[in-house]
Amino acid sequence: MDYSIRNFLVFLDELDKYINPETSRNITLTAKRLLSNTDSGLALSTDIRNVDFEKIVAREYAESNISEKAKKTYVGRMNSGLKYFIQYLNGDKVHVVRGGIKAVRKPISETVEKAVPESTKTFVLPIPIREGLILNISNLPLDLTEEEADKISRIIKSYAVIKS
Repeated sequence: MDYSIRNFLVFLDELDKYINPETSRNITLTAKRLLSNTDSGLALSTDIRNVDFEKIVAREYAESNISEKAKKTYVGRMNSGLKYFIQYLNGDKVHVVRGGIKAVRKPISETVEKAVPESTKTFVLPIPIREGLILNISNLPLDLTEEEADKISRIIKSYAVIKS
C-alpha cells in the first residue's frame, strides 16, 4: 500500500466525501500547509506514518506567537487525517473516530441562556453578506472590546473558503 505523503495529500482532496466538509477542509488545509512546505525537509515519497507531526508543527510555528492549544489542534488534525487515510487504504469505511465518551449537546436555548450573564446587555447585529443573505450575530455585548471583536473575526475567518 502507498502510505506516501503524495498519496495522503491526494486522499485529503477526497476526504469531504466521507466526513463533514468543514472538518475535512480544516484537516486538508493544515496538512497542505505543513507537508507542502519546501522547508519541511520531507520528500513526497516519505511514509506519512513515520512523520512526527508535533515536530513539524513546532518547526513551522517556531517564529509565530500562536498558542500551544492551537499547535495541539494542528497536531490533532494531522492525526485524524492519518487515521482516515489508514481506514481508506485498509478498505474500511472512512468514518469519524471518536473517543469512548459520546458527546451530548445541550439544547441551544439552554446554552445561550447560560452563556450571557444577565447583567450583560447584548444586541443582534445583522450583516449583509451577499445578495439575499444576511448573517445575524446574536448576543454581542454592547461593551464589546476590540480584543473580543478580533477574536470573533479570526474564528469566522477560519471558516472562509479559499478561492484558487
